[in-house]
Amino acid sequence: MTTKQLNVRLPEDIWIEIDQRKTEELTQTDIVVAALRAYFNPVTQSNTDELQRHSDEIQKLNDVIHRNAEATNQTELFLKDRENDIRRLTDQIEVKDKWIKALENQVGFLQLEFGKLDPVLLALMPSKEEIDKKKWWQFWK
Repeated sequence: MTTKQLNVRLPEDIWIEIDQRKTEELTQTDIVVAALRAYFNPVTQSNTDELQRHSDEIQKLNDVIHRNAEATNQTELFLKDRENDIRRLTDQIEVKDKWIKALENQVGFLQLEFGKLDPVLLALMPSKEEIDKKKWWQFWK
């Protein structure tokens, strides 16, 4: 169906009423077209029942849309929290890996130093004869 443009000056109270009733699904144009159709097509009881039924269906659909929007927002918040948890845990794993690498380097260094000191400690230790000849409290002499 083709549409034509119509420019109309409205009293301010009607304009405010139209502006208050508009939603994302129901535009100002939709409201004015519905009002003009109602004016040109006299309302009968069956039309009123049908309009009420359609209005109820629209309200139910709006409720479903709002519930879905809330569920979507909650899901997005949940996913955002999980992404933050993943990011935080990934950072903690990286820090742990760095600590492990640093400790492995220290262990390697200490093993190397112990390997250097082991012959020196063996050389400083008293021989078997000295151990047998002296008592335990005389080792420092």
